[in-house]
Amino acid sequence: MIRSAPLSDELEPLQFTISHDFISLGFIPAETGIAMPRQVLILCSLALTAYAMPPTPETNATRSQVHQPWPPRPRCLNYCHEYVWQCLRFRYRPMLSDNFYMYEGYPDSNKWELHDPHNCIGRWAGRQPGLFIRNNIWVQREREGKFGGLLISANGYEMNTSEHHHIFGKAIPCLKDPKPPMWYGYRVFTTGMISGRRLVKYGYFEVKAKTMPTQLVNSFWLSQDHGNVRSEIDVFENAHVSADESKEKFDSKSYTVGNAFSSNISVVDLEDPRKYFVKPKLGLHQFNGGAISDEWHTYGLLWTKKRIVWFFNGHPYTSIDNTHWHYPLRVRFDVETNLKWHGVVPEPKELVNDTMQFIVHYFRAWAVPNDY
Repeated sequence: MIRSAPLSDELEPLQFTISHDFISLGFIPAETGIAMPRQVLILCSLALTAYAMPPTPETNATRSQVHQPWPPRPRCLNYCHEYVWQCLRFRYRPMLSDNFYMYEGYPDSNKWELHDPHNCIGRWAGRQPGLFIRNNIWVQREREGKFGGLLISANGYEMNTSEHHHIFGKAIPCLKDPKPPMWYGYRVFTTGMISGRRLVKYGYFEVKAKTMPTQLVNSFWLSQDHGNVRSEIDVFENAHVSADESKEKFDSKSYTVGNAFSSNISVVDLEDPRKYFVKPKLGLHQFNGGAISDEWHTYGLLWTKKRIVWFFNGHPYTSIDNTHWHYPLRVRFDVETNLKWHGVVPEPKELVNDTMQFIVHYFRAWAVPNDY
């Protein structure tokens, strides 16, 4: 018997349409058109119902999977097209996914590490002047009147106070020549970052998130060093900064404006970080509904051997052929200060209220077929 799982409130009803976006992005030949016989719609409906059945469970489920009776459906399946059978072969990966809104405390230590130079965790301490510390990371359970998720906060401190010295004046113990963060240009601001413990290679990755309404950069990205290069895929980066405030040199529509976000992809030479082996320009994605930080949005990345596609609220908006990104990467979430990109940082007193948090409701991962 085929069992149908109820869709959660956060998912829109399935649309049985062939999207012009998929035609333009190269997933469907243009001559396919958008007509779809009724028989195909019925088959799609039956297949999607079958897709909702629970897969073979992975072992050692962690607290972030408690009380989740059905595997969620990826938002990219809002399109029923000639590749629907491949899409339906996506396999949900609960051991990589994390429903942050279902528990409270620090992020699941089986899945994530928190960057904190004082504890020698993580290879990167933050983008100056903002220092990553674990105290800015917390997971909040969803409850009545309170939205749950991974919370990444930022804080500002007055210079030359005991609190400032406690954070920025203590030597980092894991360095060969221990020096305090202030020596490396960290001061005034602390932010946060988490990285996945497991490397991932190919798949569909999705988050529901709400960015903070301030000039700090909120990001969801994947990266990893291998040999003398670093591969990186930025699913989205957003900061609440006006175009006038931005000091971006190479793009008059700097991606840091509040009602837009950027997606980037690159391979960098680690011996000379200013040198990019590959860096296609994907451009700016403009959101017409106001500031990105005003609402919750869903961001997705479909990464296959042949193609890489970015999704916003279930719709594909840009893609490239996969020419270089065939190495395993780590999933990362962070909040950064970035004077280089837009030349401004918030006033420390602006960071004291609850709205100044980057909130990730969930992170979910699906494996894709090897032939996709």
